Amino acid sequence: MEASISVYRFIRFLSMILKNMFIDVDIANRGSMWYDTIKNKSRSYRLIVSHFEQLRRHKSYKEKRNLPLRVISDETGLSQGTILRVKNATMARISLSTVESLCRYFDAKSLSELIEYVPDQPTE
Repeated sequence: MEASISVYRFIRFLSMILKNMFIDVDIANRGSMWYDTIKNKSRSYRLIVSHFEQLRRHKSYKEKRNLPLRVISDETGLSQGTILRVKNATMARISLSTVESLCRYFDAKSLSELIEYVPDQPTE
């Protein structure tokens, strides 16, 4: 818990520095994609978007059961940390076996159903 608080404080510190450089980092929504949205005065950009949460909700609805990360971890054989990094799109790199496991688990036909690269698309 202490580590996550210190990481959050570090991100807040970086955002204060970037605000002085006329770039604003949106960290208000810590639950989803607070770390990857960069605002440049009038427009903001999100380059990597994870659709993990939508896939999880869809599978949960379809199978009529709750799917927390722990259950997904047990059923895929991936660690909860790996799944969390994919969910939040914070991974520096991702192995093909991880992508294959998650795509098989969610019945995804392509990688873009799980993780998508969206170049220069403004977010609101």
